Formats: sequence, structure tokens, C-alpha cells
Amino acid sequence: ATVTVATTALRTGSSVADRQLQQALETDLYPTTLFSLTSPLDVSELAATDETVRLQAAGALTIRDETQAVTVALDVQRSGQGVLATGAIGVRFSDFGIAVPPDAPVQVRDEGTVEVRLELVRSATP
Repeated sequence: ATVTVATTALRTGSSVADRQLQQALETDLYPTTLFSLTSPLDVSELAATDETVRLQAAGALTIRDETQAVTVALDVQRSGQGVLATGAIGVRFSDFGIAVPPDAPVQVRDEGTVEVRLELVRSATP
């Protein structure tokens, strides 16, 4: 599986921080961020329960054409006709070549969290 995020659509709640984020991510050159699983995710445990199941998803996170191996702890639960998965990825921005200038109007730490919320449904087979 691969998840693509339009980095131009990311919002922080502050227009100043939004502009800084867009500049730091260079969204004009890199309009998307990707997460790809590097090994299959075994969801068979979901068939036997309505409870939330904790899974570890090994993958590759690509930001600004820089790819790093990551592991995402996902809380997964059946929901309607599909599955709801939530989790977070810890990110060190300098690992992706992202630096905030020291004179920026909003100061940002080198470490942050990418939060994930996916609603997955099985596609119809032709």
C-alpha cells in the first residue's frame, strides 16, 4: 500500500505557520509526501474481534524526495464496510533535509509527529 498526501493542503491553524511550513517543505517543488509499506500488514486478527488491534507497519516515508525507513504503530478497528486505522510517525525533519531558518517568525523543533487517520474500504472487483 502507498498513501500520498498533498503537502500543499497541510494546515497548522496559523497562516504565518502555514506559509513557513509550505516554504520549509518546498511545496512548489515537492507537492506530495508518500508513505509506502515495505512489507505486508497482517490484518487477519481483525476478523475475530470488534476491538481495536495494535499493528506495527514497516514502511518508507518520502518527504522532499528524501526517503527514510519508519515504523508506524497503528490502532486498527473494523468500521462499517471497512477498517479505520490511526497512528503517528515520529519525524526528525533534518533527516529529510528540512531546516527552519533561525530568523523565521515561528520557531519549530527539529522533531515532530505526522499523524495518520485512514478509512479503508475494499474496492469492488470487476
